[in-house]
Amino acid sequence: MDGIADAVDRAILELQPYVLPDLAGKLLGHSSVVGGIDPHIDGTQAATEMPGTAFGAAAARMAEPIKNGYDQLAHAMLAMSVACRHGAESYQKMDSEIATAIAKYDGGAI
Repeated sequence: MDGIADAVDRAILELQPYVLPDLAGKLLGHSSVVGGIDPHIDGTQAATEMPGTAFGAAAARMAEPIKNGYDQLAHAMLAMSVACRHGAESYQKMDSEIATAIAKYDGGAI
């Protein structure tokens, strides 16, 4: 997940909204990767290769809770991506409105 911490630092901690779209894209990409991790194959293989053992039984049970954890993380990243994109759009809209207002005032009082 290279770059997310740096992007968060730039976008959130330093309040630089122009990097929010970049952060949103990175979070979206990582969300897809994390959401695609499926430990069921490895768990099933380990259980099959070690039948009747404590390890085999644990491997068979471990896949679902791990998958649930990955899914929760993926959903959280997706939600943050959406929030970052919305924040960037809101900032751009506000910036445009302020620029328009300043241009009107620069033109003289009406």
